[in-house]
Amino acid sequence: MPNIKLQSLDGEVFEVDVEIVKQSITIKTMLEDLGVDDDEDEPIPLPNVNAAILKKVIQWCTYHKVKICLSSTTI
Repeated sequence: MPNIKLQSLDGEVFEVDVEIVKQSITIKTMLEDLGVDDDEDEPIPLPNVNAAILKKVIQWCTYHKVKICLSSTTI
């Protein structure tokens, strides 16, 4: 799956699977509004989110992506 780079307020760059990060409705909507491609090479700046918070958001998205995948395979 393609990855996307997200840059926090303090300049830290996180490379994340696009499908994982789209678990956040806010980030998903922002990417759609900006017309960002799944294979974007430049980091997408998130000027209102520091690295610690962005890391937690990514952890939350990863957890829920895995949880959704697991629940769909058990049906």
